[in-house]
Amino acid sequence: MERRVLQVSVALGLFAWGLLGFSWASSTRLLVVFLATDLVFIVLEYGYGAAAGFPESDFWLTKDWGYAETFQHAKELGIVLVFGLFVRRHPRLITLGWQVLFLYLLLDDALQIHERVGKFVAHRVHTAWESTDHVASAVFGLLILSLLGVGYYHAPAPLRKVSRHLLGLLFMLALFGVALDAVYQGVGRVAPWLFRMGYVVEEAGELALISVLARYVHRLTIQGLRPFPSVPPSTPLPGTHPRHRDDTP
Repeated sequence: MERRVLQVSVALGLFAWGLLGFSWASSTRLLVVFLATDLVFIVLEYGYGAAAGFPESDFWLTKDWGYAETFQHAKELGIVLVFGLFVRRHPRLITLGWQVLFLYLLLDDALQIHERVGKFVAHRVHTAWESTDHVASAVFGLLILSLLGVGYYHAPAPLRKVSRHLLGLLFMLALFGVALDAVYQGVGRVAPWLFRMGYVVEEAGELALISVLARYVHRLTIQGLRPFPSVPPSTPLPGTHPRHRDDTP
């Protein structure tokens, strides 16, 4: 009972710590603190997690609602809340699409949506759930990317540039979460130490990229589209079609 109380207390503290970062005025400070916290979890993984051989430890980077996962959920929730302010200032289909994606990332991590769907489909068609797991991720991803694609076509140039930045971060996150996972799962059958190293690299990469994404969204919401020059409604941005005008206030 005492151990359970300690676990819940630490988890709540980490959740509050993650959300507190989004209240700071400095995006750089947020990034430094988030990455430093991520590094602590990586070190603890080698001391008390799966890499150290501790069974079902709360210091596992992949433990459902373990310490690292809880902090990750806090960052993702913060991204959803803070980006919601940006959507209010720029209510367009493209910003709504990104908000849907951020919300899906949060719910998928917290509730394991694609894993549950993958196991359900695998049970129905009698196949390995690892394959349907990735198929489920691809289906959800294509639906959201379709929404983003339509929104991108109708978005003004500044929001298009923001979308390209976010898409680059999303692509890197997919490399760690999907591509690297498939590689080290296959190699791990031959060399167990490569499996352990690949596991840590994958999870550490996801932790760091969510921190970078949190910093980008925080900076975007604090500074708005100020880095992009405002132009009169009658003047098209250089290199764009006249219908794609900057609607920066």
